[in-house]
Amino acid sequence: MRYLRVATTRARLSQWGALFSLAFVLLAGRLVYLQLIRHGFYEGLAVRYQWHNEEIPPPRGAIYDRNGSLLATVGELQTVFADPALIDDPQAAAARLAPLLDTDRARLMTRLASDRRFVVLKRFVPETEAQRFRALDLIGVRTLPVQARVYPHGRLAAHLLGKVDWRQRGISGIERAFDDLLHGTAGRVQGEVDARRRPIPGTARTTEEAVPGGTLALTIDSVLQGIAEEELRKKVEETHARGGMVVMLEPRTGDILALACLPDFDPNRLAGEPPEVMVNQAVSNTFEPGSTFKLVTLTAALLDGMSLDTFITTCHAEAMVGGRRVQCRPVKHKGGHGRINLRSMVVESCNIAAAQLAVRLGPEKMWRAARLLGFGASTHSGLPWESTAPMDDWTKWIPVRTANVGFGQGIAVTGMQLVRAYSVVANGGLLVQPRVMHHATRPDGTMLDGAIESRRVLPPQIAKQLRAVFTAVVSEGTGHAAKMEGILVGGKTGTAQKQEATGGYSKSAVRASFVGFVPAGDPQLSMLVVVDEPHGQQYGGEVAAPVFKAIAQRALLYLGVAPPGAFALRAQGTGQTASLTATAPPR
Repeated sequence: MRYLRVATTRARLSQWGALFSLAFVLLAGRLVYLQLIRHGFYEGLAVRYQWHNEEIPPPRGAIYDRNGSLLATVGELQTVFADPALIDDPQAAAARLAPLLDTDRARLMTRLASDRRFVVLKRFVPETEAQRFRALDLIGVRTLPVQARVYPHGRLAAHLLGKVDWRQRGISGIERAFDDLLHGTAGRVQGEVDARRRPIPGTARTTEEAVPGGTLALTIDSVLQGIAEEELRKKVEETHARGGMVVMLEPRTGDILALACLPDFDPNRLAGEPPEVMVNQAVSNTFEPGSTFKLVTLTAALLDGMSLDTFITTCHAEAMVGGRRVQCRPVKHKGGHGRINLRSMVVESCNIAAAQLAVRLGPEKMWRAARLLGFGASTHSGLPWESTAPMDDWTKWIPVRTANVGFGQGIAVTGMQLVRAYSVVANGGLLVQPRVMHHATRPDGTMLDGAIESRRVLPPQIAKQLRAVFTAVVSEGTGHAAKMEGILVGGKTGTAQKQEATGGYSKSAVRASFVGFVPAGDPQLSMLVVVDEPHGQQYGGEVAAPVFKAIAQRALLYLGVAPPGAFALRAQGTGQTASLTATAPPR
Protein backbone atom coordinates (compact mmCIF):
# COMPACT_ATOMS: atom_id res chain seq x y z
CA MET A 1 0.00 0.00 0.00
CA ARG A 2 2.77 2.31 0.93
CA TYR A 3 4.55 1.37 -2.26
CA LEU A 4 1.52 2.42 -4.29
CA ARG A 5 1.39 5.88 -2.64
CA VAL A 6 5.09 6.45 -3.29
CA ALA A 7 4.68 5.42 -6.96
CA THR A 8 1.71 7.70 -7.34
CA THR A 9 3.58 10.62 -5.78
CA ARG A 10 6.58 10.06 -8.05
CA ALA A 11 4.31 9.90 -11.09
CA ARG A 12 2.67 13.19 -10.12
CA LEU A 13 6.02 14.82 -9.53
CA SER A 14 7.17 13.61 -12.94
CA GLN A 15 4.04 15.07 -14.55
CA TRP A 16 4.53 18.39 -12.77
CA GLY A 17 8.17 18.36 -13.72
CA ALA A 18 7.29 17.72 -17.31
CA LEU A 19 4.75 20.54 -17.21
CA PHE A 20 7.26 22.93 -15.65
CA SER A 21 9.86 21.88 -18.21
CA LEU A 22 7.41 22.41 -21.02
CA ALA A 23 6.41 25.82 -19.60
CA PHE A 24 10.08 26.77 -19.28
CA VAL A 25 10.76 25.71 -22.85
CA LEU A 26 7.72 27.68 -24.06
CA LEU A 27 8.71 30.73 -22.00
CA ALA A 28 12.28 30.55 -23.22
CA GLY A 29 11.04 30.17 -26.78
CA ARG A 30 8.74 33.13 -26.31
CA LEU A 31 11.60 35.21 -24.94
CA VAL A 32 13.80 34.20 -27.87
CA TYR A 33 10.96 35.08 -30.26
CA LEU A 34 10.35 38.46 -28.63
CA GLN A 35 13.97 39.46 -28.04
CA LEU A 36 15.54 38.12 -31.18
CA ILE A 37 12.94 37.64 -33.87
CA ARG A 38 10.45 40.42 -32.92
CA HIS A 39 13.02 42.70 -31.34
CA GLY A 40 12.78 45.35 -34.07
CA PHE A 41 9.00 45.51 -33.94
CA TYR A 42 8.76 46.01 -30.18
CA GLU A 43 11.67 48.40 -30.13
CA GLY A 44 9.87 50.50 -32.73
CA LEU A 45 6.66 50.27 -30.69
CA ALA A 46 8.48 51.46 -27.59
CA VAL A 47 10.07 54.33 -29.49
CA ARG A 48 6.71 55.27 -30.89
CA TYR A 49 5.16 55.54 -27.43
CA GLN A 50 8.17 57.00 -25.64
CA TRP A 51 9.41 59.35 -28.32
CA HIS A 52 7.67 61.90 -30.53
CA ASN A 53 8.94 62.69 -34.04
CA GLU A 54 8.14 66.12 -35.42
CA GLU A 55 8.82 67.44 -38.92
CA ILE A 56 10.96 70.54 -39.28
CA PRO A 57 9.61 72.51 -42.26
CA PRO A 58 12.39 73.62 -44.61
CA PRO A 59 12.84 77.34 -45.32
CA ARG A 60 11.30 77.99 -48.74
CA GLY A 61 13.68 79.34 -51.35
CA ALA A 62 13.63 83.02 -52.28
CA ILE A 63 12.41 84.43 -55.60
CA TYR A 64 14.14 87.44 -57.20
CA ASP A 65 13.57 89.54 -60.28
CA ARG A 66 16.16 89.80 -63.07
CA ASN A 67 18.01 92.56 -61.18
CA GLY A 68 18.15 90.84 -57.79
CA SER A 69 15.14 92.58 -56.24
CA LEU A 70 13.47 90.27 -53.69
CA LEU A 71 9.95 89.21 -54.72
CA ALA A 72 9.26 86.36 -52.29
CA THR A 73 11.01 85.26 -49.11
CA VAL A 74 10.43 83.59 -45.75
CA GLY A 75 9.55 85.62 -42.68
CA GLU A 76 8.26 85.06 -39.16
CA LEU A 77 4.52 85.41 -38.68
CA GLN A 78 2.22 84.24 -35.88
CA THR A 79 -0.41 81.50 -35.61
CA VAL A 80 -3.23 82.26 -33.18
CA PHE A 81 -4.42 79.12 -31.38
CA ALA A 82 -6.56 78.10 -28.42
CA ASP A 83 -6.33 75.37 -25.76
CA PRO A 84 -10.04 74.72 -24.98
CA ALA A 85 -9.12 72.87 -21.76
CA LEU A 86 -7.94 76.18 -20.30
CA ILE A 87 -10.97 78.23 -21.40
CA ASP A 88 -13.55 78.42 -18.59
CA ASP A 89 -16.21 80.35 -20.50
CA PRO A 90 -16.19 79.53 -24.26
CA GLN A 91 -19.20 81.77 -24.90
CA ALA A 92 -17.53 84.85 -23.44
CA ALA A 93 -14.24 84.07 -25.20
CA ALA A 94 -16.03 83.63 -28.54
CA ALA A 95 -17.79 86.98 -28.11
CA ARG A 96 -14.43 88.76 -27.74
CA LEU A 97 -12.58 86.81 -30.44
CA ALA A 98 -15.25 86.78 -33.18
CA PRO A 99 -14.80 90.46 -34.25
CA LEU A 100 -11.03 89.96 -34.69
CA LEU A 101 -11.52 86.72 -36.60
CA ASP A 102 -14.47 88.02 -38.63
CA THR A 103 -16.32 84.76 -38.06
CA ASP A 104 -19.62 83.45 -36.69
CA ARG A 105 -19.73 83.60 -32.89
CA ALA A 106 -21.78 80.40 -32.40
CA ARG A 107 -19.46 78.35 -34.61
CA LEU A 108 -16.42 79.76 -32.85
CA MET A 109 -17.89 78.90 -29.45
CA THR A 110 -18.33 75.28 -30.55
CA ARG A 111 -14.65 75.09 -31.48
CA LEU A 112 -13.58 76.67 -28.19
CA ALA A 113 -15.64 74.11 -26.25
CA SER A 114 -14.13 71.07 -28.01
CA ASP A 115 -12.05 68.44 -26.23
CA ARG A 116 -9.00 69.10 -28.39
CA ARG A 117 -5.91 70.69 -26.85
CA PHE A 118 -4.83 72.68 -29.92
CA VAL A 119 -7.33 74.60 -32.07
CA VAL A 120 -5.93 76.90 -34.78
CA LEU A 121 -7.90 80.15 -34.90
CA LYS A 122 -5.90 82.01 -37.56
CA ARG A 123 -2.70 81.21 -39.41
CA PHE A 124 0.11 83.48 -40.60
CA VAL A 125 -0.85 86.65 -38.74
CA PRO A 126 1.47 89.70 -38.87
CA GLU A 127 2.94 90.76 -35.55
CA THR A 128 0.83 93.93 -35.41
CA GLU A 129 -2.34 91.86 -35.72
CA ALA A 130 -1.08 89.24 -33.26
CA GLN A 131 -0.70 91.97 -30.65
CA ARG A 132 -4.44 92.65 -30.88
CA PHE A 133 -5.14 89.04 -29.91
CA ARG A 134 -2.64 89.19 -27.04
CA ALA A 135 -4.24 92.40 -25.80
CA LEU A 136 -7.46 90.48 -25.10
CA ASP A 137 -5.51 88.66 -22.35
CA LEU A 138 -7.64 85.54 -22.68
CA ILE A 139 -6.41 82.48 -20.79
CA GLY A 140 -6.10 79.61 -23.24
CA VAL A 141 -5.58 81.81 -26.32
CA ARG A 142 -1.98 82.22 -27.41
CA THR A 143 0.22 82.96 -30.43
CA LEU A 144 2.95 80.79 -31.85
CA PRO A 145 5.76 82.07 -34.13
CA VAL A 146 5.93 80.24 -37.47
CA GLN A 147 7.85 80.58 -40.71
CA ALA A 148 5.67 81.76 -43.57
CA ARG A 149 5.92 83.01 -47.15
CA VAL A 150 6.19 86.77 -47.39
CA TYR A 151 5.85 88.90 -50.52
CA PRO A 152 7.60 92.23 -49.81
CA HIS A 153 5.85 94.11 -52.63
CA GLY A 154 2.33 92.90 -51.79
CA ARG A 155 0.18 92.82 -54.92
CA LEU A 156 3.07 93.40 -57.33
CA ALA A 157 3.19 90.56 -59.89
CA ALA A 158 0.69 88.58 -57.80
CA HIS A 159 -0.68 86.54 -60.70
CA LEU A 160 2.80 85.72 -61.89
CA LEU A 161 4.23 84.77 -58.49
CA GLY A 162 1.12 82.95 -57.29
CA LYS A 163 0.85 81.87 -53.66
CA VAL A 164 1.38 78.98 -51.23
CA ASP A 165 -0.99 77.11 -48.93
CA TRP A 166 -0.70 76.84 -45.14
CA ARG A 167 1.77 73.96 -45.56
CA GLN A 168 3.99 76.28 -47.61
CA ARG A 169 3.45 74.33 -50.82
CA GLY A 170 2.91 76.24 -54.07
CA ILE A 171 -0.68 76.31 -55.30
CA SER A 172 -0.52 78.79 -58.18
CA GLY A 173 1.83 80.79 -60.38
CA ILE A 174 5.60 80.51 -60.10
CA GLU A 175 5.20 79.07 -56.61
CA ARG A 176 3.41 76.04 -58.07
CA ALA A 177 5.42 75.71 -61.29
CA PHE A 178 8.74 75.61 -59.39
CA ASP A 179 7.53 74.09 -56.12
CA ASP A 180 9.96 71.15 -56.26
CA LEU A 181 12.88 73.58 -56.50
CA LEU A 182 11.66 76.08 -53.91
CA HIS A 183 10.26 73.77 -51.23
CA GLY A 184 13.39 72.05 -50.01
CA THR A 185 13.54 68.90 -47.83
CA ALA A 186 11.96 68.70 -44.38
CA GLY A 187 14.06 67.85 -41.32
CA ARG A 188 13.06 65.91 -38.20
CA VAL A 189 13.38 66.47 -34.47
CA GLN A 190 12.79 63.73 -31.85
CA GLY A 191 11.82 64.24 -28.23
CA GLU A 192 10.83 61.98 -25.32
CA VAL A 193 7.22 62.17 -24.06
CA ASP A 194 5.49 61.09 -20.87
CA ALA A 195 2.50 58.73 -20.54
CA ARG A 196 0.14 61.54 -21.60
CA ARG A 197 2.23 62.25 -24.71
CA ARG A 198 3.52 65.52 -23.32
CA PRO A 199 7.08 66.53 -24.31
CA ILE A 200 9.70 66.03 -21.60
CA PRO A 201 11.90 69.15 -21.47
CA GLY A 202 15.53 68.68 -22.37
CA THR A 203 15.08 65.49 -24.38
CA ALA A 204 14.64 66.96 -27.88
CA ARG A 205 17.30 66.16 -30.45
CA THR A 206 17.49 66.78 -34.18
CA THR A 207 17.72 63.57 -36.15
CA GLU A 208 17.74 65.13 -39.64
CA GLU A 209 18.51 68.71 -40.61
CA ALA A 210 16.07 70.58 -42.89
CA VAL A 211 17.49 71.48 -46.31
CA PRO A 212 16.39 74.95 -47.51
CA GLY A 213 14.80 75.25 -50.94
CA GLY A 214 16.64 76.52 -53.97
CA THR A 215 16.50 80.11 -55.19
CA LEU A 216 14.92 81.37 -58.38
CA ALA A 217 15.71 84.44 -60.49
CA LEU A 218 12.93 85.49 -62.85
CA THR A 219 13.06 87.38 -66.13
CA ILE A 220 10.63 89.90 -64.64
CA ASP A 221 11.81 93.46 -64.02
CA SER A 222 10.12 94.86 -60.90
CA VAL A 223 10.24 98.42 -62.20
CA LEU A 224 8.61 97.53 -65.52
CA GLN A 225 6.08 95.40 -63.66
CA GLY A 226 5.17 98.34 -61.44
CA ILE A 227 4.81 100.66 -64.44
CA ALA A 228 2.56 98.20 -66.27
CA GLU A 229 0.32 97.67 -63.24
CA GLU A 230 0.03 101.38 -62.50
CA GLU A 231 -0.92 102.45 -66.02
CA LEU A 232 -3.34 99.55 -66.50
CA ARG A 233 -5.05 100.30 -63.20
CA LYS A 234 -5.52 103.95 -64.20
CA LYS A 235 -7.33 102.98 -67.40
CA VAL A 236 -9.45 100.27 -65.77
CA GLU A 237 -10.60 102.72 -63.10
CA GLU A 238 -11.11 105.54 -65.63
CA THR A 239 -13.33 103.41 -67.90
CA HIS A 240 -14.97 101.43 -65.06
CA ALA A 241 -13.81 98.29 -66.85
CA ARG A 242 -14.20 94.77 -65.58
CA GLY A 243 -10.44 94.22 -65.66
CA GLY A 244 -7.50 93.98 -68.00
CA MET A 245 -4.02 92.64 -68.66
CA VAL A 246 -0.59 93.67 -69.87
CA VAL A 247 2.05 91.24 -71.14
CA MET A 248 5.51 92.59 -72.00
CA LEU A 249 8.20 90.50 -73.72
CA GLU A 250 11.72 91.02 -74.91
CA PRO A 251 11.08 89.95 -78.53
CA ARG A 252 14.47 88.43 -79.31
CA THR A 253 14.85 86.34 -76.16
CA GLY A 254 11.25 85.68 -75.16
CA ASP A 255 11.95 87.03 -71.64
CA ILE A 256 8.72 87.96 -69.87
CA LEU A 257 9.52 91.43 -68.51
CA ALA A 258 6.10 92.20 -67.02
CA LEU A 259 2.77 90.46 -66.64
CA ALA A 260 -0.08 92.38 -65.02
CA CYS A 261 -3.69 91.30 -64.52
CA LEU A 262 -6.65 93.10 -62.99
CA PRO A 263 -8.46 92.50 -60.74
CA ASP A 264 -5.51 91.39 -58.62
CA PHE A 265 -4.97 90.06 -55.10
CA ASP A 266 -2.53 90.14 -52.20
CA PRO A 267 -0.58 86.85 -52.04
CA ASN A 268 0.26 87.58 -48.40
CA ARG A 269 -3.35 86.71 -47.58
CA LEU A 270 -4.30 83.04 -47.68
CA ALA A 271 -8.04 83.60 -47.69
CA GLY A 272 -10.62 86.23 -48.53
CA GLU A 273 -10.18 86.42 -52.30
CA PRO A 274 -12.55 84.71 -54.76
CA PRO A 275 -10.79 81.95 -56.75
CA GLU A 276 -11.48 83.61 -60.12
CA VAL A 277 -9.44 86.65 -59.10
CA MET A 278 -6.31 84.52 -58.81
CA VAL A 279 -6.54 83.19 -62.39
CA ASN A 280 -3.65 84.34 -64.59
CA GLN A 281 -5.65 85.73 -67.52
CA ALA A 282 -2.61 86.00 -69.77
CA VAL A 283 -2.02 82.24 -69.99
CA SER A 284 -5.18 80.54 -68.68
CA ASN A 285 -8.02 82.54 -70.24
CA THR A 286 -8.84 82.52 -73.93
CA PHE A 287 -10.61 85.27 -75.87
CA GLU A 288 -11.43 86.32 -79.42
CA PRO A 289 -8.61 88.60 -80.58
CA GLY A 290 -10.60 90.80 -82.96
CA SER A 291 -8.64 92.85 -85.47
CA THR A 292 -5.27 92.05 -83.88
CA PHE A 293 -5.66 88.68 -85.65
CA LYS A 294 -5.41 90.43 -89.01
CA LEU A 295 -1.71 89.73 -88.58
CA VAL A 296 -2.52 86.14 -89.56
CA THR A 297 -4.56 87.19 -92.61
CA LEU A 298 -1.82 89.54 -93.79
CA THR A 299 0.87 86.91 -93.21
CA ALA A 300 -1.08 84.27 -95.13
CA ALA A 301 -1.45 86.66 -98.08
CA LEU A 302 2.25 87.59 -98.17
CA LEU A 303 3.26 83.92 -97.94
CA ASP A 304 0.90 83.26 -100.86
CA GLY A 305 2.86 85.74 -102.98
CA MET A 306 0.63 88.83 -102.80
CA SER A 307 2.13 92.29 -102.61
CA LEU A 308 1.08 95.02 -100.20
CA ASP A 309 -0.62 97.00 -102.98
CA THR A 310 -2.73 94.04 -104.17
CA PHE A 311 -6.33 95.25 -104.51
CA ILE A 312 -8.82 93.32 -102.38
CA THR A 313 -12.20 95.06 -102.45
CA THR A 314 -14.14 98.28 -102.20
CA CYS A 315 -15.53 98.67 -98.69
CA HIS A 316 -19.02 100.14 -98.31
CA ALA A 317 -19.09 99.57 -94.51
CA GLU A 318 -21.06 96.33 -94.80
CA ALA A 319 -21.22 93.33 -97.11
CA MET A 320 -22.25 89.68 -97.31
CA VAL A 321 -19.15 87.46 -97.01
CA GLY A 322 -19.23 83.68 -96.67
CA GLY A 323 -22.96 83.72 -96.08
CA ARG A 324 -23.03 86.32 -93.28
CA ARG A 325 -23.23 90.09 -92.99
CA VAL A 326 -19.89 91.68 -92.10
CA GLN A 327 -19.62 95.26 -90.88
CA CYS A 328 -16.81 97.76 -90.50
CA ARG A 329 -18.28 99.32 -87.39
CA PRO A 330 -15.92 102.28 -86.89
CA VAL A 331 -16.68 103.71 -90.37
CA LYS A 332 -20.28 102.63 -90.89
CA HIS A 333 -21.56 106.20 -90.68
CA LYS A 334 -19.00 107.30 -93.33
CA GLY A 335 -20.09 104.78 -95.92
CA GLY A 336 -17.03 102.55 -95.74
CA HIS A 337 -13.29 102.61 -96.36
CA GLY A 338 -13.51 102.74 -100.14
CA ARG A 339 -10.83 100.96 -102.20
CA ILE A 340 -8.78 98.62 -99.99
CA ASN A 341 -5.52 96.90 -100.81
CA LEU A 342 -3.54 94.49 -98.62
CA ARG A 343 -1.74 97.27 -96.76
CA SER A 344 -4.78 99.45 -96.08
CA MET A 345 -6.77 96.40 -94.95
CA VAL A 346 -4.58 96.41 -91.83
CA VAL A 347 -3.78 100.12 -91.54
CA GLU A 348 -7.46 101.11 -91.67
CA SER A 349 -8.63 97.85 -90.06
CA CYS A 350 -11.19 96.87 -92.68
CA ASN A 351 -13.18 93.81 -91.55
CA ILE A 352 -14.85 93.33 -94.94
CA ALA A 353 -11.54 93.18 -96.79
CA ALA A 354 -10.08 90.80 -94.20
CA ALA A 355 -13.09 88.50 -94.42
CA GLN A 356 -13.08 88.45 -98.22
CA LEU A 357 -9.33 87.89 -98.35
CA ALA A 358 -9.55 84.99 -95.88
CA VAL A 359 -12.22 83.30 -97.99
CA ARG A 360 -10.13 83.88 -101.13
CA LEU A 361 -7.04 82.36 -99.52
CA GLY A 362 -9.01 79.44 -98.12
CA PRO A 363 -9.04 77.75 -94.72
CA GLU A 364 -5.84 75.71 -95.18
CA LYS A 365 -3.61 78.74 -95.85
CA MET A 366 -5.21 80.70 -93.01
CA TRP A 367 -4.79 77.76 -90.62
CA ARG A 368 -1.16 77.20 -91.60
CA ALA A 369 -0.29 80.89 -91.17
CA ALA A 370 -1.87 80.88 -87.70
CA ARG A 371 0.09 77.79 -86.72
CA LEU A 372 3.35 79.30 -88.02
CA LEU A 373 2.81 82.25 -85.69
CA GLY A 374 2.27 79.94 -82.73
CA PHE A 375 -1.51 79.95 -82.36
CA GLY A 376 -3.28 76.75 -81.38
CA ALA A 377 -0.31 75.45 -79.35
CA SER A 378 1.20 75.98 -75.91
CA THR A 379 3.85 78.69 -75.64
CA HIS A 380 5.65 76.57 -72.99
CA SER A 381 6.18 79.68 -70.89
CA GLY A 382 6.69 77.66 -67.72
CA LEU A 383 3.58 79.07 -66.07
CA PRO A 384 0.97 76.60 -64.75
CA TRP A 385 -2.47 76.00 -66.24
CA GLU A 386 -1.56 77.46 -69.60
CA SER A 387 -4.29 77.03 -72.19
CA THR A 388 -3.27 75.96 -75.67
CA ALA A 389 -6.40 77.57 -77.16
CA PRO A 390 -6.53 74.71 -79.70
CA MET A 391 -7.74 75.33 -83.24
CA ASP A 392 -9.92 72.73 -84.91
CA ASP A 393 -8.64 71.29 -88.20
CA TRP A 394 -9.01 73.53 -91.24
CA THR A 395 -10.95 70.82 -93.09
CA LYS A 396 -13.86 71.58 -90.76
CA TRP A 397 -13.93 75.29 -91.58
CA ILE A 398 -16.92 76.34 -93.64
CA PRO A 399 -16.77 79.65 -95.60
CA VAL A 400 -18.47 81.68 -92.88
CA ARG A 401 -15.97 80.38 -90.33
CA THR A 402 -13.04 81.27 -92.57
CA ALA A 403 -14.47 84.77 -93.14
CA ASN A 404 -14.86 85.31 -89.39
CA VAL A 405 -11.31 84.17 -88.66
CA GLY A 406 -10.06 86.73 -91.19
CA PHE A 407 -10.89 89.55 -88.78
CA GLY A 408 -10.40 87.67 -85.49
CA GLN A 409 -13.86 86.38 -84.71
CA GLY A 410 -14.80 82.76 -84.04
CA ILE A 411 -11.29 81.83 -82.92
CA ALA A 412 -9.69 81.86 -79.46
CA VAL A 413 -6.19 82.87 -78.36
CA THR A 414 -4.37 83.58 -75.12
CA GLY A 415 -2.64 86.84 -74.32
CA MET A 416 0.75 85.12 -74.28
CA GLN A 417 0.14 83.62 -77.73
CA LEU A 418 -0.85 86.99 -79.15
CA VAL A 419 2.14 88.95 -77.89
CA ARG A 420 4.46 86.13 -79.00
CA ALA A 421 3.02 86.28 -82.53
CA TYR A 422 3.78 90.00 -82.77
CA SER A 423 7.27 89.29 -81.44
CA VAL A 424 7.80 87.26 -84.63
CA VAL A 425 7.28 90.49 -86.57
CA ALA A 426 9.47 92.45 -84.17
CA ASN A 427 12.47 90.11 -84.18
CA GLY A 428 12.61 89.43 -87.91
CA GLY A 429 10.70 86.15 -88.23
CA LEU A 430 11.69 84.02 -85.21
CA LEU A 431 9.14 82.24 -83.04
CA VAL A 432 10.50 82.50 -79.49
CA GLN A 433 9.49 80.53 -76.43
CA PRO A 434 8.41 82.93 -73.69
CA ARG A 435 10.33 82.23 -70.50
CA VAL A 436 9.92 83.34 -66.92
CA MET A 437 12.97 81.65 -65.34
CA HIS A 438 16.23 83.48 -65.88
CA HIS A 439 18.25 81.07 -63.79
CA ALA A 440 17.94 79.03 -60.61
CA THR A 441 20.18 77.56 -57.92
CA ARG A 442 19.35 74.11 -56.60
CA PRO A 443 19.73 73.31 -52.88
CA ASP A 444 22.99 71.48 -53.67
CA GLY A 445 24.42 74.61 -55.28
CA THR A 446 24.18 73.56 -58.92
CA MET A 447 22.85 76.11 -61.38
CA LEU A 448 19.96 75.86 -63.82
CA ASP A 449 19.99 78.11 -66.88
CA GLY A 450 16.64 79.23 -68.28
CA ALA A 451 17.98 79.76 -71.81
CA ILE A 452 15.60 78.67 -74.57
CA GLU A 453 15.75 78.22 -78.31
CA SER A 454 13.87 79.94 -81.11
CA ARG A 455 13.06 78.81 -84.64
CA ARG A 456 12.57 80.70 -87.86
CA VAL A 457 8.98 80.66 -89.10
CA LEU A 458 8.97 83.61 -91.54
CA PRO A 459 11.53 84.79 -94.10
CA PRO A 460 13.24 88.04 -93.01
CA GLN A 461 11.85 89.95 -95.99
CA ILE A 462 8.25 89.07 -95.09
CA ALA A 463 8.87 90.01 -91.43
CA LYS A 464 10.25 93.34 -92.69
CA GLN A 465 7.10 93.98 -94.75
CA LEU A 466 4.90 93.14 -91.79
CA ARG A 467 6.86 95.49 -89.54
CA ALA A 468 6.41 98.33 -92.04
CA VAL A 469 2.63 97.77 -92.22
CA PHE A 470 2.16 97.71 -88.46
CA THR A 471 4.31 100.82 -88.11
CA ALA A 472 1.93 102.53 -90.55
CA VAL A 473 -1.04 101.45 -88.40
CA VAL A 474 0.30 103.79 -85.71
CA SER A 475 1.69 106.58 -87.86
CA GLU A 476 -1.35 106.93 -90.12
CA GLY A 477 -4.07 104.46 -89.13
CA THR A 478 -6.25 103.25 -86.24
CA GLY A 479 -3.37 103.07 -83.76
CA HIS A 480 -2.47 106.77 -83.83
CA ALA A 481 -3.10 107.09 -80.06
CA ALA A 482 0.05 104.99 -79.50
CA LYS A 483 2.21 107.38 -81.55
CA MET A 484 5.29 108.75 -79.73
CA GLU A 485 7.38 111.78 -80.41
CA GLY A 486 10.73 110.78 -81.89
CA ILE A 487 10.14 107.02 -81.58
CA LEU A 488 8.49 104.77 -84.19
CA VAL A 489 5.85 102.39 -82.85
CA GLY A 490 4.39 99.36 -84.58
CA GLY A 491 1.19 97.63 -83.57
CA LYS A 492 -2.45 96.83 -84.15
CA THR A 493 -5.71 97.78 -82.51
CA GLY A 494 -8.45 95.29 -81.73
CA THR A 495 -12.06 95.59 -80.59
CA ALA A 496 -13.69 92.21 -80.06
CA GLN A 497 -17.33 91.81 -79.17
CA LYS A 498 -17.76 89.38 -76.30
CA GLN A 499 -19.95 86.34 -76.68
CA GLU A 500 -23.04 86.14 -74.52
CA ALA A 501 -23.97 83.05 -72.52
CA THR A 502 -27.17 82.68 -74.53
CA GLY A 503 -25.25 82.72 -77.83
CA GLY A 504 -24.41 85.48 -80.27
CA TYR A 505 -22.38 88.60 -79.60
CA SER A 506 -22.99 91.42 -77.14
CA LYS A 507 -23.70 94.87 -78.57
CA SER A 508 -22.04 96.63 -75.64
CA ALA A 509 -19.49 94.31 -73.96
CA VAL A 510 -16.12 94.28 -75.76
CA ARG A 511 -12.45 93.66 -75.18
CA ALA A 512 -10.37 96.59 -76.34
CA SER A 513 -6.79 95.74 -77.17
CA PHE A 514 -3.54 96.98 -78.64
CA VAL A 515 -0.52 94.80 -79.33
CA GLY A 516 2.73 95.97 -80.81
CA PHE A 517 6.46 96.63 -80.51
CA VAL A 518 8.77 99.57 -79.90
CA PRO A 519 11.01 101.12 -81.18
CA ALA A 520 9.78 99.83 -84.52
CA GLY A 521 13.20 100.23 -86.17
CA ASP A 522 14.94 98.05 -83.57
CA PRO A 523 12.27 96.58 -81.28
CA GLN A 524 13.26 96.18 -77.64
CA LEU A 525 9.78 95.50 -76.29
CA SER A 526 6.72 93.62 -77.49
CA MET A 527 3.57 94.32 -75.51
CA LEU A 528 -0.11 93.50 -75.34
CA VAL A 529 -2.67 95.65 -73.56
CA VAL A 530 -6.24 94.40 -73.08
CA VAL A 531 -9.04 96.27 -71.27
CA ASP A 532 -12.06 94.10 -70.56
CA GLU A 533 -15.51 95.67 -70.92
CA PRO A 534 -14.64 99.39 -70.77
CA HIS A 535 -17.53 101.82 -70.47
CA GLY A 536 -17.83 105.04 -72.45
CA GLN A 537 -14.91 104.44 -74.79
CA GLN A 538 -14.86 101.05 -76.51
CA TYR A 539 -12.41 100.78 -79.39
CA GLY A 540 -8.88 99.47 -78.94
CA GLY A 541 -7.47 102.59 -80.55
CA GLU A 542 -8.99 104.89 -77.93
CA VAL A 543 -8.80 102.63 -74.85
CA ALA A 544 -5.80 100.29 -75.09
CA ALA A 545 -3.44 102.21 -77.40
CA PRO A 546 -2.95 105.12 -74.93
CA VAL A 547 -2.07 102.61 -72.19
CA PHE A 548 0.51 101.01 -74.49
CA LYS A 549 2.00 104.44 -75.14
CA ALA A 550 2.12 105.42 -71.46
CA ILE A 551 3.82 102.16 -70.44
CA ALA A 552 6.22 102.13 -73.38
CA GLN A 553 7.36 105.70 -72.82
CA ARG A 554 8.24 105.10 -69.19
CA ALA A 555 9.77 101.71 -69.98
CA LEU A 556 12.05 103.07 -72.72
CA LEU A 557 13.26 105.86 -70.47
CA TYR A 558 13.97 103.38 -67.68
CA LEU A 559 15.82 101.04 -70.05
CA GLY A 560 17.85 103.92 -71.48
CA VAL A 561 16.62 103.25 -75.01
CA ALA A 562 15.18 106.75 -75.51
CA PRO A 563 16.93 110.02 -74.67
CA PRO A 564 15.61 111.68 -71.47
CA GLY A 565 13.91 114.52 -73.36
CA ALA A 566 12.24 112.37 -76.00
CA PHE A 567 8.84 112.20 -74.32
CA ALA A 568 8.35 115.69 -72.92
CA LEU A 569 4.59 116.27 -72.66
CA ARG A 570 2.75 119.55 -72.55
CA ALA A 571 0.91 119.69 -69.22
CA GLN A 572 -2.80 120.34 -69.63
CA GLY A 573 -3.91 123.81 -68.67
CA THR A 574 -0.37 125.13 -68.33
CA GLY A 575 2.47 126.15 -70.56
CA GLN A 576 4.88 123.86 -68.74
CA THR A 577 6.32 120.56 -69.91
CA ALA A 578 6.30 117.46 -67.80
CA SER A 579 8.72 114.63 -68.65
CA LEU A 580 7.83 111.03 -67.97
CA THR A 581 10.15 109.06 -65.73
CA ALA A 582 10.26 105.47 -64.65
CA THR A 583 9.14 104.83 -61.09
CA ALA A 584 10.06 102.07 -58.68
CA PRO A 585 7.46 99.37 -58.03
CA PRO A 586 4.94 100.04 -55.26
CA ARG A 587 5.95 98.75 -51.86
